[in-house]
Amino acid sequence: MPLVDFQQAFADLVADPALCRAIKKTPELMNERYALTDIEQERLLDILNQRGMVTNCMLYQINRFTPLFDLMPYSCKMLSKEIKQHTRAFWDDYIKTNFQFRDEVLLFASFLLQKVKEGKLDHLPHLHDVLNFEMTYNSIRFDVFESTEQNVAIYHPVLDEKTRLLYANYELRDLIDEVIQNEPGHVIEADKIRKVNSFYLIQYIDRIDMVMIPETLVQDILAGRVSEEDKAYHAGYFKRP
Repeated sequence: MPLVDFQQAFADLVADPALCRAIKKTPELMNERYALTDIEQERLLDILNQRGMVTNCMLYQINRFTPLFDLMPYSCKMLSKEIKQHTRAFWDDYIKTNFQFRDEVLLFASFLLQKVKEGKLDHLPHLHDVLNFEMTYNSIRFDVFESTEQNVAIYHPVLDEKTRLLYANYELRDLIDEVIQNEPGHVIEADKIRKVNSFYLIQYIDRIDMVMIPETLVQDILAGRVSEEDKAYHAGYFKRP
């Protein structure tokens, strides 16, 4: 019997505390998922009943949560106590991981944006803009240039490679400052932040810079015909000759 099923079962158990509980309660579930010998099944059940297995599961979750907390601090702060249920739901949907920060963060941001789209986070009306903002600077950080339905940051060759276009409903500087200044879980009143419905140039090199730009400049950027005057006015955001 190939060892691969035993290895896969062990990896799945470490990654999924719910699966551990289910198999401890109903050991027969292992035979439905994996082709194991009797000895392999006995070994896995013995491992499940060891106290160290709880630590293994905990370390696995910490390793997956760390990049989310480090690279999506504002979204995590807004979600506060809710973050636990959303990370668990995310890990249920995305059990397998390569532990690459880029993939984990962009997938989790997309996962939460889908929840926003489904109306499941309507009690946090500003979260959509915060998620898009963090998705944007992480796209810059990890050199992601493609826009998708979930990753709405726009790159155009006239822009510096560390710059993206981003549409926001609310004034981003005020919104991020509000998140920073308040306690985790603080719900920002719907009318607290000014609505702008505008595009921003977002740049991330050593720090995050942003500037709101007029619709005319947005159209010029998308058409690739930005004037030298605009390039000079927003120096650093555009590709240098």
